[in-house]
Amino acid sequence: MRHAFNRCVIITNTVSTNHHRARQLSEDIKKHFTEDQVDVIEVTPGKSKTGDSLVEEVIKSLDNKTLVCIGGGDGSISRFINRLLLNPNLSKGAKQAVVLPLWGGNANDLAYMVNGSAYAVDIKKILDKGRVVKVYPMEVTVRAGKIEIHLASNYVSFGASAYAAKQISDLNARNPIRRFIKEFWGIVRAAKQARPFTAEIDGRVASIYDLILVNGSRIAKVYRTPNRLTDKAFFELVIDRKPPVFLSYLARIIRGVTWERKRNRRGSHSLTVHDATWAQIDGEVIDIPKGARIDIKTYKTPFYVLSTKLRS
Repeated sequence: MRHAFNRCVIITNTVSTNHHRARQLSEDIKKHFTEDQVDVIEVTPGKSKTGDSLVEEVIKSLDNKTLVCIGGGDGSISRFINRLLLNPNLSKGAKQAVVLPLWGGNANDLAYMVNGSAYAVDIKKILDKGRVVKVYPMEVTVRAGKIEIHLASNYVSFGASAYAAKQISDLNARNPIRRFIKEFWGIVRAAKQARPFTAEIDGRVASIYDLILVNGSRIAKVYRTPNRLTDKAFFELVIDRKPPVFLSYLARIIRGVTWERKRNRRGSHSLTVHDATWAQIDGEVIDIPKGARIDIKTYKTPFYVLSTKLRS
């Protein structure tokens, strides 16, 4: 069966962990389109505004027959989804462009949930048999003097895991084994160094070591939740104590075993932090100042993915 797209936009992050793999997959995708149907944009975060400007320009001309292939990690994909859905000037048709993640980052959680492992990619199968599926991201509103709105396609966390994400974000090992070892020890160090924060949640003040809200079924490459990416709800994980409880939790995450201190399925969530802390949204870390109020809920507008694994 011939795919239904008449245009393909390929956006690659040149400094992503598996940029070489994303580039190879991009070349494979090009074979299924004519030369005049394909636009390729390379983005180098923090070094050049040219790529970002091209992305902003091309977004205006998207429609539901456009396949947007993103060769980066979860953060790159999340940034694109934020640009797409939070732009009030874009047409409804532009926001229905279909996203195909290309396993270009480290964890590649979204790509895995949408089309499986990077080691078993079949581009022809994805293009010919993939279904266009709606995914509703989480809307994260941070009120701290000003209002900031972020969308999370996969997950948002506060506390220890966000601190760990900050610590391992500077790792530059591209060899998978070396990177795994560095990540492991980076997370262990972060677990020891991180401090709990106090927050008011549902009218109750609590000391929290880690709060994780997961939109789909996978986080940090190995952790699984009993949740589907297509559900209009997210999964809450709460850790309220430090080691030995957290180290046990950490060991189980590394082994891929589903276990939590507390867990709930939610459609909305609110908290006010009494201490400054870290947050990470799809792997991108931000500061949360003391006194900030955070509201999380399912966003009203979905983004669309091409998937062989998901059903609406």
